[in-house]
Amino acid sequence: MTIYQPPQVSIAILDYSRPKEAATLLLSLRQYARFNHEVVYVSNGGEQAHVKGWFDGGEIHRWVRCRDNAGCGLGTRFAFQSCMTPWVIYVQADQYLGTTLTDEHIRQMIALLEASPDKFHIDLAGNQGQGRFSERAFFVNRARYLAVPGMDTCIGGPGPYADHKWTE
Repeated sequence: MTIYQPPQVSIAILDYSRPKEAATLLLSLRQYARFNHEVVYVSNGGEQAHVKGWFDGGEIHRWVRCRDNAGCGLGTRFAFQSCMTPWVIYVQADQYLGTTLTDEHIRQMIALLEASPDKFHIDLAGNQGQGRFSERAFFVNRARYLAVPGMDTCIGGPGPYADHKWTE
């Protein structure tokens, strides 16, 4: 009998009509994400028919549908608000996981962020030594991200860039 284990990390994906790139991202997660996770997918306007199959097939666990493009900042906020775990990997749909990411990596990143209150996030694209995603991906505490000033007005962009207005 399999015992249910709640997800350790949420993978929050922001997409605006990138079905081919998003399919590559989801394939890379199946191949290389070796930790207990949930996938939260935000369809940020545009064509969304491709996402239904992924949702019905269980590849994504939570699907947030925006009729219109809410922009990167608000779309990212919707993703973080929909995550069920305290830790989030944020990635946009045109990125992909390029190497294995394990429970041990997750534990190390959590320990690093908990031990360094001045450190906001870990760059998973390589600038801080992780090099797991192709680009623009980071690991962060969900509550800290949602508490960033400016997020309540929805003008903030992803994570450490919340003081700048982001658009797609």
